[in-house]
Amino acid sequence: MNQQWIDAPENGDNLKDCEQTPSEYPPDFEPVVCTRHLVVTMVAMPKLIAIVEDDPDQRANYTDAIVGKGYEVTAYASRQEALNGFNARMPDLAVLDIVLGDEVDAGFELCRDLLARNPTLPVIFLTERIKEVDKISGLRLGAWDYQSKPISLDYLAERISSLLRINEVRA
Repeated sequence: MNQQWIDAPENGDNLKDCEQTPSEYPPDFEPVVCTRHLVVTMVAMPKLIAIVEDDPDQRANYTDAIVGKGYEVTAYASRQEALNGFNARMPDLAVLDIVLGDEVDAGFELCRDLLARNPTLPVIFLTERIKEVDKISGLRLGAWDYQSKPISLDYLAERISSLLRINEVRA
């Protein structure tokens, strides 16, 4: 946690009248203001993890496990739903199933789209497609990992944490 003291304006106005405005803070921090002493505490916003999984039970289980580790999660049931969500806000990491409904390669298509927008985005394929050709295809597309179902929820959450740490070091 990073703290920064800001001199309180004499008229007692709020933060916007101080030397710094919230728009000057890093984009991944949310200022918390104590008006008595006007101490601004920078609190890191949780990383956003996108889950794209058409099975509602699996999607809920993955979401619960990842939220339990302190991450924010957006979960999508289809490729189109995910694309709409990515247009609104890009995730910090994506977990993709490959087969979504009737679309047998939807996850591969999503991976291509995501990496075209952000080439350094960590992508994990989590799928029942376990043939070597699928694993190789996923990694060649730029995925950071390829895991087969079923998967331990604890392992999935730790793998996400690990990839996010690696991505931060690379930045």
